[in-house]
Amino acid sequence: ITHVEMETSSAVTCDEWVEEEAVDACRCPFGGCAFAGTTQAALAHLREAHALDLRAVAREWRLDTLRYVRLVNYLRRERSTAAWPALGVNPDHALFADDSLLIPAGGPDAPYDPLLDAVPLEDDDEKDGEEVPSNAGGDGKDQRIAELEQRLAAADAANAKLQAMVLEGAGAGPVEEEGEDAERAWESYFGSYARMGIHDEMLRDEVRTGSYAAFIARNARALFAGRTVLDVGAGTGVLSLLAARAGARRVYAVEAASDAADVARANVARNGLGDVVDVLNCRVEDAATHGLGEPVDVVISEWMGYFLLYENMLPAVLYARDHYLRAGGTVQPSGATLHLIPLDCTARWRERQTFYADVHGLDLTPVIGALSHDAAVEVIDPAEALTAAAHTRVAPFDVDAVAANVFGESFELVVPFSLPIDTEVAGDAPRTIHAIAGYFDIEFDPDAAWRPQGAAAAAPAPACEVVPKETVRFSTGPWTTATHWKQTVFWLPEALEGIMPGKDMIVGTLHVSKQPERPTDIEVMLEFNVCRGGAAVVHGPCKCRYYF
Repeated sequence: ITHVEMETSSAVTCDEWVEEEAVDACRCPFGGCAFAGTTQAALAHLREAHALDLRAVAREWRLDTLRYVRLVNYLRRERSTAAWPALGVNPDHALFADDSLLIPAGGPDAPYDPLLDAVPLEDDDEKDGEEVPSNAGGDGKDQRIAELEQRLAAADAANAKLQAMVLEGAGAGPVEEEGEDAERAWESYFGSYARMGIHDEMLRDEVRTGSYAAFIARNARALFAGRTVLDVGAGTGVLSLLAARAGARRVYAVEAASDAADVARANVARNGLGDVVDVLNCRVEDAATHGLGEPVDVVISEWMGYFLLYENMLPAVLYARDHYLRAGGTVQPSGATLHLIPLDCTARWRERQTFYADVHGLDLTPVIGALSHDAAVEVIDPAEALTAAAHTRVAPFDVDAVAANVFGESFELVVPFSLPIDTEVAGDAPRTIHAIAGYFDIEFDPDAAWRPQGAAAAAPAPACEVVPKETVRFSTGPWTTATHWKQTVFWLPEALEGIMPGKDMIVGTLHVSKQPERPTDIEVMLEFNVCRGGAAVVHGPCKCRYYF
């Protein structure tokens, strides 16, 4: 960057104009002036053309950072053509209490004002040429250092307040306390669902959308006809519309993202179901104050995220169950199961090593270690699996039975697991474990019914016409049609070699916890050993932590 210094002399007047502005150009704050130059040139110009020695005034009036900023912004806002003495500004002027003057005259997005760099310390090192006494090792120097440190701390505090005021003026609101981090994270999460791209991806996922549609259609008479339905996280309203088409009496589509709620309303109108579907633009916790005035018979939601629990939407479904669902009603989907699979990814592992070893002639292999903490969402090759599908089940969830406090403000799910290295998928030769992948299965059971704790069991239904029901299931595993959830791959920091199919087993514990300051994110920890013959430890203990 080239800094162009201008000569300063009594010849500089308000009539002069700099055609090509310097990089750090500073414009005169007085209204009738076309001057532009560097900060030092501007200070000289103010002294000579407007009788304002800005730094001298700041020192004499003992202006702190905020009062100085108010003064500069006042001058720019007033744009007076009069000389400084005619403005009648004094140390007690009302401008010094006006916080609106902490916002730049051109608004929060205005270019930075170089005049703000000219703010003097309350007591400059050289007061109008006065020398600071030199006392190396004496109390005077130490005291001087202490005073400067105090002034620096005061300036930092003033800067923080100024930043807060500018943010507030920009419409961002005041700077939040640390306890509001979670609220901001939720707002960001809901905002992400205002974009239609993610809804397009989900709607095009035929395994996902087709399973919901099949369950609703095949259980229309048994669960939906004439009943009330609550759709939690309705998005574009597709599940609500399917429930209405199945004969529901009333459907409450709760969607917190305003843009998505608007699209849902348009879809409801386009399909002529406005007399059945009511779109509530709110969080499910606020639904009762936004139009949900009756208990519901069915709570339906597509709450699953990557590795099932990412996005942490299940608590919202459990809240709806506990506060709005009548006893004997149903939550759908009714069940979910987490699975883990060890993977032999020799080709992909080698590609990672080779790529980062030579990136345009640079060795960037440390990136691999950093990547090992990131959960990767990708479609895996079933041939990489070392455990058969029948043995990968780790954690089943019964949505009707799980307690809401299990997924409260700060939860940690701890599940033991054992994964045999099966010869039917791994063969007989020694193998290598490079990663452990996760996926989930979903079940819609029409007979699932929720009862509050302590409620009496329902009386047997009298014999009558048999109403058709059908359970629907789908999987996000590597052996089935790929979904938008794909699979989640947890790469190990080091490859585990010499794994013997039919003899070795991974024995460990899965930990899944929510990050309190980022409530939609999760942390996964895998702790395990590779054991042979049920006892001897071949590899381990291994402890790997991953973040979403």
